[in-house]
Amino acid sequence: MFSFYEFFRRRALERPGKTALVIEDKTYTYGELLKLTDKLGDKLGNITEGGKKHIATFLGNQLELVLLLLVASKLGITLVPLPPELPPEFRKKLLSTCDVDFAITTENLKGDVAKDVETFTVEEILELPLQGKIPTAEPNLDKPYIITTTSGSTGNPKPIVLTQRVKLLRAFEGGVKVFNLSGEDVYIVSTPLYHSLAQRFTLLPLITGATAVVMKKFHPTRWLELVEKHKVSFGVLVSSQLGTIISTLLEEKGFNPSPLRKLISSSAPLLEKTRKEALDLAKKFGWDIYETYGTSEIGFASILNITKETEKWSSVGKPLPYVKVKILCDDKNECPFGEVGEIAVKTPTRFAGYYKMEEKTKESFTEDGYFLTGDLGYLDNDGYLYFAGRKKEVIITGGINVYPQDVERVILSYPGIKECAVFGVENDRLGEIVCALIVPEKGGELNLSHFKGYLRKHLTGYQMPQYIKVVKEIPKNHLGKIVRRDLKAFIDKNKLEKLTKILNLLR
Repeated sequence: MFSFYEFFRRRALERPGKTALVIEDKTYTYGELLKLTDKLGDKLGNITEGGKKHIATFLGNQLELVLLLLVASKLGITLVPLPPELPPEFRKKLLSTCDVDFAITTENLKGDVAKDVETFTVEEILELPLQGKIPTAEPNLDKPYIITTTSGSTGNPKPIVLTQRVKLLRAFEGGVKVFNLSGEDVYIVSTPLYHSLAQRFTLLPLITGATAVVMKKFHPTRWLELVEKHKVSFGVLVSSQLGTIISTLLEEKGFNPSPLRKLISSSAPLLEKTRKEALDLAKKFGWDIYETYGTSEIGFASILNITKETEKWSSVGKPLPYVKVKILCDDKNECPFGEVGEIAVKTPTRFAGYYKMEEKTKESFTEDGYFLTGDLGYLDNDGYLYFAGRKKEVIITGGINVYPQDVERVILSYPGIKECAVFGVENDRLGEIVCALIVPEKGGELNLSHFKGYLRKHLTGYQMPQYIKVVKEIPKNHLGKIVRRDLKAFIDKNKLEKLTKILNLLR
């Protein structure tokens, strides 16, 4: 198997004049992109020759980060792409944990990053002299290529080691084959390039001779404009992005995204309302829309075509052909069909481990090689997988498990609710009480009395939120996932104390 760089180089030599990349309103042919990649690789050799092989980046969606993904493949170095907005305490810890030798960032961030590690700006790298040296041997595909991080929505992000071999398997097996893609496709990427999902679907077109359109920053109107302008045929989005695109199409006329053929939603389950609206638009424009389930550690594990498998809408699809899934109960034995337990996945696209965390890596796998996702779900008799939430997010109230997603599904079925988050807060009497943050639709008002009456009809007593607060927005990370660790900050302590006293009186 070739490296990413070698696949790309061969495509560039075959069709040098074809458009390879569109980014920041600039277009680059395969020939131009190959020259830029080789030039940057040559200049970077000035620094990496001394054995400095772990390079962190604090960059947005820009040309240089795309080039660095290819350069890392060519030179056999390890890239550690990190969010520019990473909090200082996480940044320092990750840079140390990942053995980062130096970082590349922008001028405005250099001062902050340089406090923790030797740092160069993009401009400083580009000003380095050319060496005229080209690596003579292909890099080892089983060495660390990318160290990415978990989203950190419930705790400290963990460093995930991905080799080129695994990234290539994810690209070809979990991309080309699953979605029947070819070199004639045009992809659009709208998630951050420091995340595994965007990396895969930026590199995939470049190694198959297709075209990648990379957005600097996501905006639904701009996304629709780029789809039309560049005749985009394939798009990967996080579920929250798909929701805003659908809302834009329903509210604003004049867009014609008919060049699209396949649209993938990832990272979080779609809302029921979004699925219904998506199906209507799919019929109108001739789309196939897929929902996927997976993690950064394993890649895609299951897939559901929501335009064709409508009877299984509440699921996240069937496992991919090369993936095995089982559900484990608390005793670590396999659960019967329909019973909720931890989702465990066995796949050749699994990560190489958490960097410098051997014990944590070992704990993440069963003896027979299944990765313990930390997610809850169940399988039905037809082999479809259903997602029930994160294991850490389960609320135990009065000794009974409450799955936040079950409560959120009912809340979102109430008219006028835009989004919500359900979580638990410690309580002396019950262990935890169920709390909910509610965001009404723009310009809408929520009649709390009527709303609570609706919930009582559709939820059991132990599922009923004891504390409800209307807020303007719910904290989310760069992938649109709710940042669970920040939810308790919205709680009014005085109101919570009064509620606790009332509950204690009921003892």
